[in-house]
Amino acid sequence: MTKKTFLLIGVMLTVVLTAKAQTPVKVTDAAQQRLSSFTKHQDAETANRFFAQLDQEQFTEEKIQFSPSTPADTLRAQVWYWASEYYYAAGGYQEATQYALQALPLLKKGNDETTLADCLNVLAISHVRMSKYPEAISYAKQVYELDEKSGDAERISMSLNTLAGLYASARQPQEAEQYVVRGLALAEQSGLEHRLAIVEGMAAEVYHALGRDTLAVRYAESAYQKELKLQRPHKAMIRLSQKAAALNGLKRYAEAKKAADEAISFFRQQGGQPQSLAITLNQRGEALLGMAQPEQAKTDFREAAMLFQQMGDRHNEMHARKGLYECLYKTEPDSARMEMERFVTLRDSVYNLASAESLARYNAEFGNNFLRDENVAERSARQRIIIVVSILFIVLVLAIAAFIYYEHRYRRMQQERITLLLDQIEKERESAATNTEQPVLTTPISDEFVEKANAVIRQLMPEGQADTKRVAAEMCLSPTQFRRKIQAATGLTAANYILTVRMDEAKHLLAAYYPQYTISEIAQKCGFADNTHFSHAFKRVFNTTPIEYAKGKR
Repeated sequence: MTKKTFLLIGVMLTVVLTAKAQTPVKVTDAAQQRLSSFTKHQDAETANRFFAQLDQEQFTEEKIQFSPSTPADTLRAQVWYWASEYYYAAGGYQEATQYALQALPLLKKGNDETTLADCLNVLAISHVRMSKYPEAISYAKQVYELDEKSGDAERISMSLNTLAGLYASARQPQEAEQYVVRGLALAEQSGLEHRLAIVEGMAAEVYHALGRDTLAVRYAESAYQKELKLQRPHKAMIRLSQKAAALNGLKRYAEAKKAADEAISFFRQQGGQPQSLAITLNQRGEALLGMAQPEQAKTDFREAAMLFQQMGDRHNEMHARKGLYECLYKTEPDSARMEMERFVTLRDSVYNLASAESLARYNAEFGNNFLRDENVAERSARQRIIIVVSILFIVLVLAIAAFIYYEHRYRRMQQERITLLLDQIEKERESAATNTEQPVLTTPISDEFVEKANAVIRQLMPEGQADTKRVAAEMCLSPTQFRRKIQAATGLTAANYILTVRMDEAKHLLAAYYPQYTISEIAQKCGFADNTHFSHAFKRVFNTTPIEYAKGKR
């Protein structure tokens, strides 16, 4: 077996699971205590204490908080899901799996498919880390199916990124390439640089495993520059470690060592980062071996092997043991033999026949799907040419009619959506009154994010385009990110919050400018197609008509 076979992907899957913030060095006693307290009481108070601890440790992007009326199943699902993310980031794969499995059935009963997909992703990657590939494949498949159903290019690209990492870790980089190529296309389509950086990092790993290291260096450097621009130093150092691996493949050992030195220095200064540190130690060990400095390389490989053994990461420990063998076989043959025996044991446990068969079966299924999609696309292209030639004149004649039809359909769908939102707001108001909590239509939390959201919504209202997708795009966020942030900040869903801002603006305009502005003009400024729907919505929310409200303020 050649050296290249053993020097497969070292950093693989470090970037597949996107941490919510900085990766913790270890699980803190405070977090464990708060998690144990929630397990005992399972109420909103103990859940909020746990999330406050995660916020204090800068693990979450923003503070997560629940009201006392939050259903118990929702609390359990969210706490156990975030516990799985937390333990995974700290290298506790068994604990991450345990909490994710507790959250999974609860999330399946709800309608938050994004969090469900994230939970399944934790299970998939944790099982890869434990070298349990058949289980990992099962969960990865469920993630992909959920994301494909959503039609969200961002989510699909991350599922494909996970699949690429899974196959590359299992020493099947040829199969991994098809997933990463497709993932790159979708990440570019999403227009989100942080997602593209993640998939480019995976592309660097896959092409390194394929021996196409010039291309791997190019992808790693591109991802590195994006991470610097996004001010994500930890991820930038991961990209630098990936670049070091590809430079080793090109035998540019001095450059590889320089890149690894910078990354290792950063990880040590940050107080640990054991997974990233150990992986980069492997890369520097390779560079030192290439520079004929086995004594220095031995130190790096030994530290990496110890860290991987503590974390239970057999895949990367195998790489470190192989490096130790190469450092020792000339000067310490007995020690070298022990390292080789450990290497063989790890290899046989990581890559077994059952895993290989499962991977092949799963890859064939997805390969057939890709082939089917290509065939359908080819047939559709031929049919489109025939149709365009045959009915071009008819299409031109019907263009205006089609425009009118779709415009009417769009407006009808918008009004139906507003009606549903009003029903939901009514229920929330009734529930709030029963529980003596704040009503739905309240002044939002006055922080920078909410203020920016308010400004964007008010800017888009007159155009009738103040929906979740458009507001998120204007704020350079995905719809999923915007929904999570606005709900964490205000306690409202994104759609309800947008409607709240529109209704607040309507009250302001009625009080300040009526009759200078007519009801129809105010309705238009608030994003309603006509004053009938506006009056209906206003009355449902405030129990009075716009005219009655305006007259009462005069």
